[in-house]
Amino acid sequence: MADGTLRLTTIIPKGWLTRMSDIGVPAEGDFMEAFGATPVLLAGGEATYLVEVASGGRELLLSYDVVERSVRVKIRDGAMDSVDLYYEGLDTISLTGGGSTAGLTVTLSGTGYLVRVHVAVFPILGIRSEVLAG
Repeated sequence: MADGTLRLTTIIPKGWLTRMSDIGVPAEGDFMEAFGATPVLLAGGEATYLVEVASGGRELLLSYDVVERSVRVKIRDGAMDSVDLYYEGLDTISLTGGGSTAGLTVTLSGTGYLVRVHVAVFPILGIRSEVLAG
């Protein structure tokens, strides 16, 4: 985009999901231990949570909805979003590493596809996305 922001939206039809069980997300205490932040229920949402973490002069905003099975990952540099990823069809959010190398992985899967979004939070905030089709 002209403002230097990377925006990627992937919409995976809910009918493609092979597993309709509840999504797997870390417990509130696990977020606190890994990042020093806990998920906050957003006003007006029955199951939409936001986790905000500052790292290396940048900010990670992770929002997820356990009913709608969606996730948004933003990386903000000051007042500008430098990365804005949105996915539907959320399967799991898992924490990786720990302490000075903490991060998380968001996984979405279904018939014929697998999406993994790896977010390094510490020591430097960064993101890598994999889309695999079968």
